[in-house]
Amino acid sequence: MKKTAMNLLIMAALLVSAFGFAAASAAQTLMSSKIPFAFMVGNRTLPAGRYDISKGATPAILMLQSEGRTHNLGAITNRAVTLQTPQQCHLEFRRYGDQHFLARVWVKGNDSGFELPMSKRERQAADELKNIAGNQAQPALVTIVAE
Repeated sequence: MKKTAMNLLIMAALLVSAFGFAAASAAQTLMSSKIPFAFMVGNRTLPAGRYDISKGATPAILMLQSEGRTHNLGAITNRAVTLQTPQQCHLEFRRYGDQHFLARVWVKGNDSGFELPMSKRERQAADELKNIAGNQAQPALVTIVAE
Protein backbone atom coordinates (compact mmCIF):
# COMPACT_ATOMS: atom_id res chain seq x y z
CA MET A 1 0.00 0.00 0.00
CA LYS A 2 2.79 2.39 0.95
CA LYS A 3 4.65 1.58 -2.27
CA THR A 4 1.49 2.12 -4.33
CA ALA A 5 0.91 5.51 -2.71
CA MET A 6 4.51 6.52 -3.42
CA ASN A 7 4.20 5.39 -7.04
CA LEU A 8 1.03 7.48 -7.43
CA LEU A 9 2.82 10.47 -5.92
CA ILE A 10 5.74 10.04 -8.32
CA MET A 11 3.40 9.69 -11.30
CA ALA A 12 1.51 12.84 -10.30
CA ALA A 13 4.79 14.74 -9.95
CA LEU A 14 5.90 13.55 -13.40
CA LEU A 15 2.60 14.65 -14.92
CA VAL A 16 2.93 18.03 -13.29
CA SER A 17 6.48 18.36 -14.58
CA ALA A 18 5.49 17.29 -18.07
CA PHE A 19 2.30 19.29 -18.48
CA GLY A 20 2.28 21.88 -15.74
CA PHE A 21 4.83 24.21 -17.26
CA ALA A 22 2.61 25.06 -20.19
CA ALA A 23 0.31 26.67 -17.65
CA ALA A 24 3.17 28.08 -15.57
CA SER A 25 3.19 31.32 -17.51
CA ALA A 26 -0.38 31.88 -16.34
CA ALA A 27 0.41 30.71 -12.79
CA GLN A 28 0.57 33.21 -9.97
CA THR A 29 4.20 33.92 -9.05
CA LEU A 30 4.48 33.93 -5.28
CA MET A 31 8.10 35.03 -4.99
CA SER A 32 11.55 35.10 -6.54
CA SER A 33 14.58 34.10 -4.54
CA LYS A 34 18.30 33.64 -5.02
CA ILE A 35 19.30 30.35 -3.44
CA PRO A 36 23.06 30.27 -2.76
CA PHE A 37 23.45 26.49 -2.64
CA ALA A 38 22.39 23.39 -4.55
CA PHE A 39 19.25 21.88 -3.05
CA MET A 40 16.88 18.98 -3.42
CA VAL A 41 13.17 18.94 -4.12
CA GLY A 42 11.94 15.39 -3.85
CA ASN A 43 14.69 13.28 -5.38
CA ARG A 44 15.86 15.93 -7.83
CA THR A 45 18.87 18.17 -7.23
CA LEU A 46 18.64 21.77 -8.41
CA PRO A 47 21.69 24.04 -8.69
CA ALA A 48 22.20 27.28 -6.81
CA GLY A 49 20.65 30.27 -8.55
CA ARG A 50 17.60 32.49 -8.85
CA TYR A 51 14.21 30.77 -8.87
CA ASP A 52 10.63 31.91 -9.37
CA ILE A 53 8.20 30.06 -7.12
CA SER A 54 4.58 29.89 -8.29
CA LYS A 55 1.32 28.20 -7.43
CA GLY A 56 0.47 25.36 -9.75
CA ALA A 57 -2.86 24.41 -11.27
CA THR A 58 -4.10 23.21 -7.87
CA PRO A 59 -3.37 24.59 -4.39
CA ALA A 60 -1.22 21.56 -3.56
CA ILE A 61 1.21 22.12 -6.45
CA LEU A 62 4.22 24.36 -6.17
CA MET A 63 6.24 25.26 -9.27
CA LEU A 64 9.93 26.18 -9.27
CA GLN A 65 11.52 27.70 -12.35
CA SER A 66 15.13 28.78 -12.59
CA GLU A 67 16.30 31.98 -14.19
CA GLY A 68 16.67 31.25 -17.89
CA ARG A 69 14.13 28.43 -17.53
CA THR A 70 16.81 25.74 -17.61
CA HIS A 71 15.46 24.00 -14.50
CA ASN A 72 11.72 23.52 -14.01
CA LEU A 73 10.02 21.43 -11.39
CA GLY A 74 6.55 20.84 -10.03
CA ALA A 75 6.19 19.53 -6.49
CA ILE A 76 3.20 18.18 -4.63
CA THR A 77 2.94 19.81 -1.21
CA ASN A 78 0.94 19.65 1.98
CA ARG A 79 -0.58 22.66 3.68
CA ALA A 80 1.57 24.12 6.45
CA VAL A 81 0.08 26.39 9.11
CA THR A 82 1.79 28.91 11.37
CA LEU A 83 0.55 30.91 14.34
CA GLN A 84 2.65 33.91 13.32
CA THR A 85 1.77 35.32 9.91
CA PRO A 86 5.03 35.80 7.97
CA GLN A 87 6.06 39.40 7.35
CA GLN A 88 8.27 38.32 4.43
CA CYS A 89 8.17 35.62 1.79
CA HIS A 90 10.76 33.00 2.61
CA LEU A 91 11.93 29.46 1.95
CA GLU A 92 12.97 26.99 4.64
CA PHE A 93 15.48 24.23 3.99
CA ARG A 94 16.50 21.31 6.19
CA ARG A 95 20.30 20.88 6.08
CA TYR A 96 22.09 17.61 6.72
CA GLY A 97 25.83 18.21 6.40
CA ASP A 98 26.22 19.82 2.97
CA GLN A 99 22.84 18.63 1.63
CA HIS A 100 19.88 21.04 1.60
CA PHE A 101 16.27 19.92 1.16
CA LEU A 102 13.44 22.37 0.48
CA ALA A 103 11.07 21.93 3.42
CA ARG A 104 8.56 24.80 3.44
CA VAL A 105 7.57 27.89 1.47
CA TRP A 106 5.92 30.82 3.28
CA VAL A 107 4.20 33.73 1.55
CA LYS A 108 4.04 37.16 3.19
CA GLY A 109 0.72 37.82 4.89
CA ASN A 110 -0.56 34.21 4.71
CA ASP A 111 -0.84 32.02 7.80
CA SER A 112 -0.68 28.91 5.63
CA GLY A 113 2.19 27.85 3.43
CA PHE A 114 3.50 24.89 1.48
CA GLU A 115 5.25 21.94 3.11
CA LEU A 116 7.13 19.42 1.01
CA PRO A 117 7.12 15.80 2.17
CA MET A 118 10.45 14.19 3.01
CA SER A 119 11.88 12.28 0.06
CA LYS A 120 13.62 8.94 0.27
CA ARG A 121 16.98 10.70 -0.07
CA GLU A 122 16.14 13.09 2.75
CA ARG A 123 15.08 10.21 5.01
CA GLN A 124 18.42 8.54 4.26
CA ALA A 125 20.28 11.76 5.14
CA ALA A 126 18.27 12.02 8.39
CA ASP A 127 19.15 8.41 9.27
CA GLU A 128 22.84 9.07 8.58
CA LEU A 129 22.74 12.13 10.84
CA LYS A 130 21.15 10.09 13.64
CA ASN A 131 23.75 7.34 13.21
CA ILE A 132 26.56 9.88 13.50
CA ALA A 133 25.17 12.29 16.09
CA GLY A 134 22.63 10.19 18.02
CA ASN A 135 18.87 9.68 17.92
CA GLN A 136 18.04 13.18 19.14
CA ALA A 137 19.97 14.86 16.28
CA GLN A 138 17.94 17.29 14.20
CA PRO A 139 18.80 18.90 10.85
CA ALA A 140 19.74 22.57 10.78
CA LEU A 141 17.00 24.87 9.51
CA VAL A 142 18.18 27.35 6.86
CA THR A 143 15.90 30.26 5.92
CA ILE A 144 16.26 32.22 2.68
CA VAL A 145 14.26 35.45 2.48
CA ALA A 146 12.78 36.11 -0.96
CA GLU A 147 13.70 39.27 -2.82
